[in-house]
Amino acid sequence: MYGVEAETGYRQAPGEGILNMAVLVRYENVLEPMAQQWDSWIDYQKGKINRGLKELEQDATIFNSEVNISSTTVVCVIDYLDF
Repeated sequence: MYGVEAETGYRQAPGEGILNMAVLVRYENVLEPMAQQWDSWIDYQKGKINRGLKELEQDATIFNSEVNISSTTVVCVIDYLDF
């Protein structure tokens, strides 16, 4: 009953997490005055982004078979990071 949906959601979660961290870093860089930006926090978030991308890269072959919410999320993440 939950097989395909659970698997898709499991694969979608890292993409969402990466995107959340990327948006937070963007907010910090754009909205906070330079004097109030917390560099160690930004570096920590970027570390999370990099670890998430490595995890996705290890499972990259799962995105070859079909277009679904997981693959769409990953494409959006990569596009945002490239922005």
